[in-house]
Amino acid sequence: MESSFFFEQYPVGSMQNFNYVLGCPSTREGASFDPAFEPQKAIDILEKKGCLLQAVFLTHNHWDHIDGLPYLIKRCQPTVYVHALDQGPIQEMTQKIHLVCDGEEISWGDIKIRVIHTPGHTPGSVCYLIHQEILVSGDTLFQGNCGRCDLPGGSARQMFESLHLKLKRLKDQILVYPGHDYGVKPVSTVGYERGHNPTMMAACYEDFVKIP
Repeated sequence: MESSFFFEQYPVGSMQNFNYVLGCPSTREGASFDPAFEPQKAIDILEKKGCLLQAVFLTHNHWDHIDGLPYLIKRCQPTVYVHALDQGPIQEMTQKIHLVCDGEEISWGDIKIRVIHTPGHTPGSVCYLIHQEILVSGDTLFQGNCGRCDLPGGSARQMFESLHLKLKRLKDQILVYPGHDYGVKPVSTVGYERGHNPTMMAACYEDFVKIP
């Protein structure tokens, strides 16, 4: 059976970022996740698939994940999905903002996207679970590690809770697509990270904060 959507990962910039596009062929709607450094690529990939960029989903508001947003706003006027706690810089760029909240299920085209609020890297960090198959984890969960908690707004306690009370409970087979290419492979699974990632394996918060 043909998939109801397509999803593509590609590297951009000099900071080992991953960008993503999501498309719904039946409605010709396209979306970009965390557009940075090379935003035209998102438009080009979607157009080759017959889709138009109409939405941008942000996992958080750090500059290396929103650097390409002004360009996409100017070119495509998309709706920007972001958590309220991370909307500050986005408000200065556009009024077409959809504030997401934990547990929200977004019906986008023929695609279901569930929002998981995962503070720790930033107060408004979120992950997006697409069709119960794909987790866009931003800078919350990497292959073999998690995002930094020592930047402004970061919290090690919140990161531990996000990993252990939310992401760790997802199904093993869900594919994990991180915000950066920091691991030995670009795509992982929840099950693999649960069994191999020290930040997911920590027995308690005290053990978690000792991980380099």
